[in-house]
Amino acid sequence: MIKNLIGDAQTRKQILITFFVLALYRLGAHIPLPGIDQAAVSAAISRVAEEGSLLSLVNLFSGGTLARFSVLGLGVLPYISAWEVVNLLTDLLPSLNRRMKESPWEMRGYLKRLAMWLTIPLSFISGASLIWYVGRSCGEGFILFSAGGFRANNWLAMAATLLTMTGGTMLSVWLADLIEADGIGSQGVNLLVFSGIPSILLGDVTRVLATSSAWYNLLVYLALLSASIFLVVVFRQAQRRVPVMYPSRLYPGRTSMPAKSYLPIPMMADFAAAEYAQSLLLLPGFIAGLLICAPQAWLQNTAQMVIRFFSETNPAFWLILFWLTVLYTFFLTEVNFTKEEYADKLRKQNAFIPSIRPGAATQAYLLRTVRRLTPLPALLFGLLVISPWLVELFLGIELSLITGTALIFLVSVVLNLFFTLDARARLLGYTSYRLFR
Repeated sequence: MIKNLIGDAQTRKQILITFFVLALYRLGAHIPLPGIDQAAVSAAISRVAEEGSLLSLVNLFSGGTLARFSVLGLGVLPYISAWEVVNLLTDLLPSLNRRMKESPWEMRGYLKRLAMWLTIPLSFISGASLIWYVGRSCGEGFILFSAGGFRANNWLAMAATLLTMTGGTMLSVWLADLIEADGIGSQGVNLLVFSGIPSILLGDVTRVLATSSAWYNLLVYLALLSASIFLVVVFRQAQRRVPVMYPSRLYPGRTSMPAKSYLPIPMMADFAAAEYAQSLLLLPGFIAGLLICAPQAWLQNTAQMVIRFFSETNPAFWLILFWLTVLYTFFLTEVNFTKEEYADKLRKQNAFIPSIRPGAATQAYLLRTVRRLTPLPALLFGLLVISPWLVELFLGIELSLITGTALIFLVSVVLNLFFTLDARARLLGYTSYRLFR
């Protein structure tokens, strides 16, 4: 397969463009913002890590650029948020929903432009919130701005930083579009986020090697990592094949027999449940961190209590995170399945499931099937999300809070990329199912 892909000039060009764009993005991740004191950044991030770890999740979806407060500090995160808002508006507004069904390709272009414009104000808001949250110091102003001649309370420094971060976000979105237009596949945003995940896993390896039984712990860590990847891939590929009958068709001079096929229902339909659950549970700690410098004593005490409860050192935090991930998996799977309208599509094709009435009865049957398939993936997601706590509890190995979430996202992106390359290889005449030959 690799030989077939590299041998094709067009595919080789797309692969090289993709690697070049990812290299540019990683280079931008190491260019610091103007006027930012990197020593103060490191100290501030260490401080807020004790108050809540929402920044760890933000750093994951910025592609690892936030940890250095680089010019691409926000990465594509505001664009992802803008897309979520646009998709929500499409579901809530009947006019947009109707236009999406009538002309999906035209509406996707319109929604993409809308998301691009919405990214600009979201970048300003996100940048201001992060600078204020990370760089605040009770009664001392913004301690991050102490380089390049800037003063701590100089608003010119804030404006220059926000403009740079917004420009970096729009540059990141352009790089993602470049990958989608001239690179591999249609997941440019996901590839930019994916580019920062290896640093998270390397950080875990560094912490493992710093333990007393380094090589034994490293073998255990690699074994658990391999088993987790294997399970996610197996569940991602698993599907329930529901039998479907298509009616006979009339052709000139003959009539075809009724055709029997199947409707594939994926066992693991959505990877976003872990991300949503973790971000929702980390949000109270983030809000409490904003109130830690409040003038009222009762607000400070309440904020400290919330931060302690939603800290990763509290076992209750991990138990709530587990069940929240399970519930989110059920919720998102059912919502996404309902949006597909499988029963309506079968009815329009005059197809039916044997022994099941078309219409509402078919939809109810398929929904029951999905609900029976969801528990195992939901439990797997829950265990992966709380895997850092379980590993530290039973093996004494400290991992990053977002290791499980990053692993789920990594497997999702790699699988989608493999399917894209596999489809391209088949167009070039490759028929084997092996990755290498």
